[in-house]
Parts: sequence; structure tokens; C-alpha cells
Amino acid sequence: MRQQDFLKVWFRLFTRLGQLPSLADFNPSRMEDEKPELMYYDVVHTGDEIRYPVIFAGQRLIEAYGFNAVGRDLQDILSPTIWTHVECLYDQCVLRGMPTYSVFTVVDVHNDVVAYERLLLPFGEANVVKQIVASIKSISTEGRFVNRDLMRSKDHDPQYTLRAVVDRCAPDKVTTSWADDVVEI
Repeated sequence: MRQQDFLKVWFRLFTRLGQLPSLADFNPSRMEDEKPELMYYDVVHTGDEIRYPVIFAGQRLIEAYGFNAVGRDLQDILSPTIWTHVECLYDQCVLRGMPTYSVFTVVDVHNDVVAYERLLLPFGEANVVKQIVASIKSISTEGRFVNRDLMRSKDHDPQYTLRAVVDRCAPDKVTTSWADDVVEI
């Protein structure tokens, strides 16, 4: 599983440096193979709000969303309903300086259930998050699904089964201190 490899590389860098790694330091093997399912964001603080301009979008994600989001802010391209589900994941990644992971399901045009795994990895300097890399993997138990415009359907309603902060330094317990349905692992 590439997301697990990404997470291991990120934590090795974090442990070795004693702080957030920079995006330039993040060089997992076979990174080019993963690019179709990656998005890169800058992190911009504007007052109390955090904005997420897209600086790279992989081809499979462009197909799933139906457009290329490069140059636009994440919260401006997602519907307000969808943004309410994902905002806390991005914000917690930035505020805690730790990876976040989520799993949600949607259905394709043939009503096949598709699970999406989203791993957000924070990068920065002096423990201030400046960029996020999102690895977004799609999986179907049916073994097949239609990726085209999967995330743009008018009835798109993600059903989350897990939203979590991944923190190896946290106590060995699961908490729900910052949202009722988000756990810290």
C-alpha cells in the first residue's frame, strides 16, 4: 500500500529532523507512479481562515472531479456540503502538524460503491505547515468502477467511515476531543 509507505517515509523524516519535513525532503521511491492520485496544496493563512490553493492535481483525480483545480482554492471548488466534511481534516493537519487519514464512500454512475482513502501529509519549516500532499486512492469491492466525474455527480454524498489524525506521539488511546466523529490514532 503506497499510502502506508508515504506515511512511513514522512514519520522517518519527522523523527530524524525533530520537526516538520520540507516538501523538498520528501522523496519516497516510485513517487512518479503515484502522481496520478496526488494533489499538492499550498497553505495560506488569511486572518482566522486557512486557504488551500491547489498547486498540482494528478490525472486520475482530474478525471474523478471532472476538471483541473490547479490555481484554485480547495474550498472554492468543493460544494459547501462536501467542504463541511473535509475542512476539519485539512485544518487539523495544519493545526497539529500531523498527517490525517480518512475513508469515505460514494457511488459511480452504475451504483457501484467506491471507497476513497485520503492521506494528508503536512510539510513546512520551523514546524509551520506550508504545504500539504494528499494521496487519494479509490477502491471498489466490485473490482471495477467508473472514475470519470465520480466526485461531481449531483447526488454525490460522501459517507465517511473514518476520519483520523495520525500521531505517533499521542497517548496510546483513541480520543474524539476535536470532533465527535474524528478520532486520533
